[in-house]
Amino acid sequence: MRGPRRKLLAALAIVAALAGLRVALAPRRLPHGEVVLDEAGRARAASALRDPGLDRAALLAALASRRVVLVGESHFLGEPPAWLTGLLADLRALDGRPAVLLLELPERMQGDLEAYRAGGDEPTLAAAWRT
Repeated sequence: MRGPRRKLLAALAIVAALAGLRVALAPRRLPHGEVVLDEAGRARAASALRDPGLDRAALLAALASRRVVLVGESHFLGEPPAWLTGLLADLRALDGRPAVLLLELPERMQGDLEAYRAGGDEPTLAAAWRT
């Protein structure tokens, strides 16, 4: 009886060690606080997007042959997405072809987005944006 008991204890110790290792190596998900800019910060962000040093016509010319645009942008301010939306509208105005903006979205949205793509049901798309 001593042999099987020893094997059982060894197996339990190995399982406990593996579980502990799994917990120790798991990435930590820390809560992020909301980013809030004061009026001066918002003004700087808006000014940077209107900066005449940014040659919008040259940017449109460089993007004219492309229809998929991958952009890293801020998710905490309204100005960058508004600027990108305008850029996509300008691209479409060039030749009538739509442009696609690729975003990094949470994995939890994937099912709803796939269902919307398959069926085109607007409430399904709205469900993807739930919090």
